[in-house]
Amino acid sequence: MRRVKFRLDFNALSNRDNNAKVANIQVVYPKSGSIAGVYLQAINAYAPHPMAARLWQEFLYSDEGQLFWLKGYAKPARFDDLKKRNVIPADLLAKLPQADVKVAFPTTDQIKKALPAITGGWPTIVGVSVKSS
Repeated sequence: MRRVKFRLDFNALSNRDNNAKVANIQVVYPKSGSIAGVYLQAINAYAPHPMAARLWQEFLYSDEGQLFWLKGYAKPARFDDLKKRNVIPADLLAKLPQADVKVAFPTTDQIKKALPAITGGWPTIVGVSVKSS
């Protein structure tokens, strides 16, 4: 039996690696293109230890922290800089998927148009209620 799932590639690639002994997971990029997304991070000014959060952010955006993202197949914000300076180990660079597909971020209008379908379908598909503001 074959199943098809649409997932973030870094999750699918990690699942493939971590389950290689029990499942034949293949990651295929759609020829028509892929949707890009970003992780947003913030520091709460009212957190009990905001300086600890700042230190964490410094680590995440250091060369070492960026390589951790890359090891998990997530393209870090500073990827181009790391590659230009030859900071990425050759074995890690070779492990990254080679996909010649168009990748684009959805526009604000596209997100607004999709929002009702996402918030409306989320409770039944994911099992969690979403309240939009």
